[in-house]
Amino acid sequence: MASTLYNLDFANLFVDDDNPNKSEFLTMESVTIPGLEEQTKAHNPGGGVGVIDLGQRSIVVSMLQFKLKGINPNTMTKFMPIGRSVTPYTIRANIRDVANHTDIPLKAVVRGRLTKMQFGAFQKEDGLSNDYEIKEIQFYQLHFQGQEKIYYVWFQGPRGVRIDGRPVFDQAAINVGL
Repeated sequence: MASTLYNLDFANLFVDDDNPNKSEFLTMESVTIPGLEEQTKAHNPGGGVGVIDLGQRSIVVSMLQFKLKGINPNTMTKFMPIGRSVTPYTIRANIRDVANHTDIPLKAVVRGRLTKMQFGAFQKEDGLSNDYEIKEIQFYQLHFQGQEKIYYVWFQGPRGVRIDGRPVFDQAAINVGL
């Protein structure tokens, strides 16, 4: 049985830099914090009676998605920019520990490419909202209550993945000389 409920009750998105001038607090309608998935491959042995999905020890970071109200010139310029193609995005949130009545910080930092800007339909009563997707995620870090939960740096290969501060592929990195 769960001893508490952790409820996310406030969130903020920073596009480009984690500073108050880049905050989308007033325009953000929704944000999806990226998750992780291990790639699998179906294996059907010749003498076997069933198929098993084998973990491939290769991680996919799901895309960062968010929806902003109105026209957002700062975010729109991140699509296919000249020069730098990867932009940092920071999500800061407040998690309420319902049982203990405490507030816990959550912070996610993603560096990736803005690959989709989808303008919503304008309606007089609702205005306009736009959807954004960030892919080609090269860096992802998630902290809960100041503790590192996820660390992923694509360019570091097997040394660039930690879960709960523990290197996931440490021995594999040693075995291949990294």
